[in-house]
Amino acid sequence: NIQHFDDLLLKLRDALRQPGGEALVSAVRGRYQAALIDEFQDTDPVQYEIFRTLFADADRCLFLIGDPKQAIYSFRGADVFAYMDAARHIPERFTLGTNYRSEPALIHAVNTIFETRPDPFVYPEIAFEGVIPPEHSESQPLSLDGRPLPPLVIWFVPSDAAGTNTAAKNRKTSARMAKSAAKPLIRRAVGAEISYLLSFGTAGRVLVGGSPLRAGDLAVLLRSNREASEMKETLAGLGIPAVLYSTASVFDSREAL
Repeated sequence: NIQHFDDLLLKLRDALRQPGGEALVSAVRGRYQAALIDEFQDTDPVQYEIFRTLFADADRCLFLIGDPKQAIYSFRGADVFAYMDAARHIPERFTLGTNYRSEPALIHAVNTIFETRPDPFVYPEIAFEGVIPPEHSESQPLSLDGRPLPPLVIWFVPSDAAGTNTAAKNRKTSARMAKSAAKPLIRRAVGAEISYLLSFGTAGRVLVGGSPLRAGDLAVLLRSNREASEMKETLAGLGIPAVLYSTASVFDSREAL
């Protein structure tokens, strides 16, 4: 008798499809005059069918808020194509053209990268629309000796960085480095950069927001909990304190096991 969230969704969808489903639709619409669905890019086809059946009506308001470029939950069943299908059937669209959360220089850098080629996210339906900072932005970016540091830096790992044997092997595979060889190099490079910045922060030469840079001002975004743990170990080896922020259960941690 155990039911998961998927079971609940399927049962509701089936109930709406079956004879008598109109009564359920009427009851829900009678209670809710509008629906606002945030993070819609993480919706799957079953969820979208439910929302469409309940609220896609001229007498009801259905707001779908999302960004297909942020669709990262395919492993949970999220389907960006459900978003694209919905977008084709929505008569009115609104876009947030001002970014209030990022440094102006970083906004400009991101715009520069993605505005230089058509369809940067492969599908024409997933367009990149450049944004602007607020008109009166109080910018206090990361700076070294009073001069702002670049807002965005792209690093390339040379194919021979992992050693002679790996380099020789890579020459036979179009100079591509295996992830298993690249990841330790990336961790060490990131750790070294953080150590460099913090050392200058301690000396009062690197500032952020007008104050010396501290370890708590930095964050490293990684793809998985495992990569985060490995990065934490790398930082610990450099004497840099770090904590993990994760949605994983505490009972899955190494300490609990």
